[in-house]
Amino acid sequence: MAAELDDIRAEIDSIDREIVRLLVARMQQVALVGEYKRKRNLPLYAPEREAAMSQKLTALCETAQPSAPLVNPHTARQSIHNIYRQIISSAYKVEGGLKVAYLGPEGTWSHQAAYNRFGNEVTFLACTTFEAIIHAVESNQADYGMLPIENSIAGFVSQTLDPLMRDTGVRICSQIKQPVHNCLLAAAPLPPEQLHTITSHPQALKQCSTWLSKHCPQARRVPADSTAAAAQLAAADTTGHTAALGSPMLEKIYKLHMLSETAQNDLSNTTRFVIVGKQGTRPTGKDRTSLAFSVNHTPGKLAAVLNIFHQYSINMLCLNARPMPSAPWRYLFFADVEGHHTASPLKECLEALRHNTAELIILGSYPDND
Repeated sequence: MAAELDDIRAEIDSIDREIVRLLVARMQQVALVGEYKRKRNLPLYAPEREAAMSQKLTALCETAQPSAPLVNPHTARQSIHNIYRQIISSAYKVEGGLKVAYLGPEGTWSHQAAYNRFGNEVTFLACTTFEAIIHAVESNQADYGMLPIENSIAGFVSQTLDPLMRDTGVRICSQIKQPVHNCLLAAAPLPPEQLHTITSHPQALKQCSTWLSKHCPQARRVPADSTAAAAQLAAADTTGHTAALGSPMLEKIYKLHMLSETAQNDLSNTTRFVIVGKQGTRPTGKDRTSLAFSVNHTPGKLAAVLNIFHQYSINMLCLNARPMPSAPWRYLFFADVEGHHTASPLKECLEALRHNTAELIILGSYPDND
């Protein structure tokens, strides 16, 4: 049996040698790509390229599966994607490095989403507001910004929509759909029924209300400015009687104990984040465009505008109205639609819209494969 184990390990060692050889060869090619981009002032992050790579990895996983796999195919596919996230993150570093702004402090769901998109080989910049994130990108303090735009339960994030409307030269170029499974964390490994206080961002407390009522009804619930601020409060209570709700990152950052890996009312809870930068993206064949428009106050005008989307067979993914601060009782309509603003039929649809709206703003087109 020992000899058989030695044979298996020898095969693993042989595979590792080949993997390392290929990774070094890959880094050499990445360095050449970085040099090409620097000479032409091209962005290091190419969302359309990474979308195509994600699809390619999924296809390669399917063809690479043995006839009698010992590992669950879904688990293998997810592991390969996670490994490549780090490979691509290392490529950013080889090419010159990226800085990504997010809503801090460390350990928020925005931080988690930024890590899940860009890996740990980039520099992260914690900002205090959504406006500060956009300003960081606008002023070249950061290459990209991570902004929550929509939650599957709570809907649109209005604090993100408003600053996106300013003419800053910053546009949406990518997205990531981040599952939000809040963990219960404390400074000591107490059972939930012994907790005195549960603290978190009000949204997280709401998302976990039913679970909390069932598992720790005795604990009072205290709102915090963010899930990370809640983790700081939990860490300060060394007795462990104060617990925080937030992302798994908080456990390591604030040296907390995991009391429950998920305290969610709804395990499907997901937040869609958008990545903003100064670049556009090329059409991929499966794209999403975010836009905003206003209409004059005349009977049937909004219906006429919405009918234009129908005329060009454009699928509207979502629609949201926001008051215009500079014009009381008038509204901006934010919409996400299928297609790329430079490709037909959306290109022609937008031209028709320009003649039938008071204002039309394209916030960005980006791959829709998350």
